[in-house]
Amino acid sequence: MKNITLCLALLMFSTITFCQGITANITVNTSDDMTHSVGGKHKITVTVRNNAAYSYVVGKSVYAVVLNYAGTTRADHVFNSTSELKTTLAAGQSKTFIFDIEPPKEAGIYKVNISFNWGNRIISNVVTRNFEIEDNYSVGITAEKTAFNSSGKGDIRINVANTGDISWPEGHYSLKFALVKAATGSTREEQRRFEIEPRVVETWENFEKGKKDNIVLSGFILPKTKGDYRVKVSLMLEGRLFEASGNPKEFTFKIN
Repeated sequence: MKNITLCLALLMFSTITFCQGITANITVNTSDDMTHSVGGKHKITVTVRNNAAYSYVVGKSVYAVVLNYAGTTRADHVFNSTSELKTTLAAGQSKTFIFDIEPPKEAGIYKVNISFNWGNRIISNVVTRNFEIEDNYSVGITAEKTAFNSSGKGDIRINVANTGDISWPEGHYSLKFALVKAATGSTREEQRRFEIEPRVVETWENFEKGKKDNIVLSGFILPKTKGDYRVKVSLMLEGRLFEASGNPKEFTFKIN
């Protein structure tokens, strides 16, 4: 009789252990907008409630909250994360897990599935969050030299820097010049010298926060008419204006 009772008890335990269904419920508290967390940490709080009639016993099995990146871009190393249950969670009780994620530096939408797992088996509802990083790019444009003599040629060197937190898209960048105001008495030919279509193209990738480069217009023919030439300089991406704060920017080139 004792052997039968023991066998039944083992059978019941085995049934609970190997046939666990959806016995937990999770809730997720976080903001889907990660834009302002770039360069820092983004908190994701997950609360697990044990709705089973038995405890989740630590030591006999591994229970964990799992974040699984389900997007198409290379961001699995950012979002894929696991936090194991450290102490037994009794029936009807809840446990909160906190993840501090360092967001990607590229703009986009990142799909993440969140669940509570027993081993490699999901035993909770799955919560899907679409985290977004907006493309609020920022550009710093400076000219190394804005004063020139009124004869011969000169090089115009424009420095470009990523002054924001978001990495710029990979692509072909160039500069476009548009004359805003010419020096008094200058000829139309002299004025047209500052109407420069993109001609020097730089290919930039992984242009992250703080990264700098320059674009040089060599052999620029300087006007003979002295005075101030107000010029708008635009950073272009694939031939179109790169939409970013700080772009375009105006400079006054002084011809002495």
